[in-house]
Amino acid sequence: MPVKRYCKITAANGTKALEALDMQAGGAVALKDISDSDYQIWENVSLSDNRCKFVNRATKLALDVAFTGTDNGTPVHQWENIDTETQIWYVTDDTIISAYANKCLDVALEDGESVQLWDKLGTDNQKWAVVKTTVTKRASSATKKKPAAKKAPAKKETAPAAKKQAAATKKASTAKKTTTAKKPAAKKSETK
Repeated sequence: MPVKRYCKITAANGTKALEALDMQAGGAVALKDISDSDYQIWENVSLSDNRCKFVNRATKLALDVAFTGTDNGTPVHQWENIDTETQIWYVTDDTIISAYANKCLDVALEDGESVQLWDKLGTDNQKWAVVKTTVTKRASSATKKKPAAKKAPAKKETAPAAKKQAAATKKASTAKKTTTAKKPAAKKSETK
């Protein structure tokens, strides 16, 4: 199993990071103050040719170019982690470029602003740092121990069940008696 590499994608000023805003495919990704939230932690999945994919730790959704757009201003959101070029990124010294649209990841440097694609301008709103981060392993539901279930007490035979059993036994013995009973002998007629 490959080792997962986690990171935060921080803006040039170092005080804000990309954050998934909700758990749904199509959900926005915006710039927020850096925190310890899993919504700001991305798995950096290395691909060939210096390319990578970013998958959010909390949502399990990938950073994606919305609507397969290539124009300036095309939103970048999160989407199901699938095999598509719209989820592939090149990371250079200080920029992140869409492999699909060949445009930079771009944002206004204000809290809550959504990210988009834009032609490379070299401005601070296109400068990013992919900062390695360590995460503590979360307990999965499979590894959590549940308390042992209490055994239910053995069921006692209830009175109606006992009566049914007795009735069935009596019926069976009566049926036996009727089949084995002898017929009375025929009366002989007296002749004079």
